[in-house]
Amino acid sequence: DEGMRRAVLLGLYTGQRRGDILNLPWTNYRDGRVYLKQGKTGAWVDIPAAERLKLELDGASRTGLLIVLSPTGKRYDDRNFNRAFDEVKTRAVHDGFNEKLLFMDLRRTCAVNMARAGCTNREITAVTGHDISSFEGILKVYLPRCSEFADNAIKKLETSEKKG
Repeated sequence: DEGMRRAVLLGLYTGQRRGDILNLPWTNYRDGRVYLKQGKTGAWVDIPAAERLKLELDGASRTGLLIVLSPTGKRYDDRNFNRAFDEVKTRAVHDGFNEKLLFMDLRRTCAVNMARAGCTNREITAVTGHDISSFEGILKVYLPRCSEFADNAIKKLETSEKKG
């Protein structure tokens, strides 16, 4: 359903909590940006919509106040949202989704994907709203050391040395 698709895309590309995504009104998406005050921390984030998210939101019919609505056109309650997410996840397992994935895992996935893309911790936390010190712990647990990062580090070092 389109509401669940929007919720997943918002999770993957904004790194926000489920409650904030489910309560996000259309008025907080304008000019290709998502503006949101986080319910847990009170932190404001101003996030440019990634192209895939922007295409989804710009092409959506705005039939209600909220961006994410259930198939009945109402706000999801927690139980129905979790049930709908489990159904989507079950169908997506063959595409590489982990059947144990929880919606809250999309928040960490967003952060890890940005780190793997070369974003700095400050850039990532500007999107996710994480406190910079707690964010280090997230990366320590969820971002494995890999040759990709070592390759990037040496390339950056060599580029810096060439510049003098």
